[in-house]
Amino acid sequence: MNANCSRARGTIVALAILAFGATACGSSAKVTSSSDASTPTSDAGHQTMGHVGDTLTDPDKYLPSDVATVTLVKVIDPVTPVTASNVPDPGSRWVGLEMTIVDNGDNATQATDTAFVTGSDGTVYSINADIEENFTECTSTMTDLQPNQKATFCPGFLLPNAVTIAKVGYSTRAMDASQPPDLIWTVP
Repeated sequence: MNANCSRARGTIVALAILAFGATACGSSAKVTSSSDASTPTSDAGHQTMGHVGDTLTDPDKYLPSDVATVTLVKVIDPVTPVTASNVPDPGSRWVGLEMTIVDNGDNATQATDTAFVTGSDGTVYSINADIEENFTECTSTMTDLQPNQKATFCPGFLLPNAVTIAKVGYSTRAMDASQPPDLIWTVP
């Protein structure tokens, strides 16, 4: 890898951590759900923030009449893979989220099921395709949404055993770790 690629990768990771707000908390909750909810807020960066169980609004910046509401229903730590042979890497475990989205706008939404989590170690983790929508505690109904339609999606992550989820980030638009999410939930 040349120096420019290495520097670009480092910049992307640093931006993702800064934009996502790295925090360090060491709680080891098994399932965190709506009983932990509080009032959502917005910050100067136009990100809406809340806690597990909160329903946050994600307006489409390009089509203001399109609005989606997204709920982080619960964090499941650890999850049970549908396939028993789907074993996490040594020293790691599968962790999942149950999220719902409702299209409250005037047009159909091609909602993404892309989410990121910031771990208690400050690292931003992406969805792991080996476990996404492939665990027993959540059933995905994700599809292109029509106005007033609701769907459930179940992103899954591979986390080191010593790391817990501190924050969850999501946007209805496709995003990668270099883009700040529009919606952020903190996990107690």
